[in-house]
Amino acid sequence: MSPTDRGGPPGDVVVVGPGAMGCLLAARLSLAGHSVLLLDHDPARAARLARDGLALTDPQGGARLRATVRCTTPPLEAPPELALVCVKARSTRKALAPLVGGTGTVALLQNGVGRFAAAGEFLGAPERVVGLLSTEGATLTDEGAVRHTGCGRTHVGALRPEQRSRAECVRALLASAGLEASVVDDLERAEWEKATVNAAINALCALLDCPNGALLELPTAAELADRAAAETARVARARGVDGPWTEEQAQARWRAVAQATRRNVCSALADLRRGRATEVFAINGAVARAARELGLTADTNETLDLLVAAREAQLRAR
Repeated sequence: MSPTDRGGPPGDVVVVGPGAMGCLLAARLSLAGHSVLLLDHDPARAARLARDGLALTDPQGGARLRATVRCTTPPLEAPPELALVCVKARSTRKALAPLVGGTGTVALLQNGVGRFAAAGEFLGAPERVVGLLSTEGATLTDEGAVRHTGCGRTHVGALRPEQRSRAECVRALLASAGLEASVVDDLERAEWEKATVNAAINALCALLDCPNGALLELPTAAELADRAAAETARVARARGVDGPWTEEQAQARWRAVAQATRRNVCSALADLRRGRATEVFAINGAVARAARELGLTADTNETLDLLVAAREAQLRAR
C-alpha cells in the first residue's frame, strides 16, 4: 500500500510513531486482525514500512512474525475514531497536530507527569484523551523490527472520569491483541504511581548503563533510587493526589518493579545508547519543577535530570 494513501475505513486504528512501543502495538493489533494505519513523520521510512511491514519477535526470542500495516505521513484526510500515540515527550505536539479536530479518542502512551493533561489542552478537547501507563517491554532491533522483551500490564484511564467508556474501548482493543490491560478510575494517581518508579529507575539506569535489576545490587545506586522515589511521593502528596504516599510504599514500588523487570533495558538507557534525547526531563525534571511550584525541594530528581541532560549534550557534541 502506498504511503501516500491517507484514508481508511472508520474502523482503522491509527498508531502514531514507529518506535518500539508503536511498532509493538501496531504489529500485535494487525496480527489480531485489526486494520492498522501507522503514522510516521519520515516519508522515506513510511514508504519502507508500508512495503516491508513489521517484524515482531516474541518475549522468548523464538517466533518471528510478520505483520502487514499501512503506513503514511501526516496529514490525514480526517481525524480517526481512535489513535494510539506512542512518541517521546518532546515530540508530543507534532504527533498530536494531525489529530486536532473531530471527536475520536486519542490514547497517549508516554512517560512523565502532566503529559495527559497537556495533551488535552493542546487538542482543546480533554474529553478525548485516554492515558496509557504500561510496563510492557519492547525494543527495536532494526527499522520496523521489534522484540517484545517482556509482558507487562497496561493501565488505561480517561483524563475526564465521565469518559470512562473511551477507556473501556481502548482496554478491549488491547486485550483483543493479547495484551493485559485494565481500566483505572483515577488517571492522575496512576500517573504519579508510575512516576515514583520511573523517577527511581530510568535516569540511574541510563547513567550507569545497566539493566533495571542492577540497581538492586548496587547499594549506593539503590539509595539514590530510594531518595528519588521518596521525593516523588512527597510531591504527589503535596499536590493532593489521592492515595497513600509514604516513602516506604514508594520505595517498595520501584524495588518490586526493578526485580520483576531486572533484565529489561529502560527506555532512557535505550535512547542514550542510540544517541537520542531521553524523557528524563518529563520524569525527574517534571518532579523537580512540580516541587518548586509547591515551595518544596526534590534535589535528587533535579540532579538526576541535570546529569542526564549533560550526558545528552555530550552525545550531541560528538
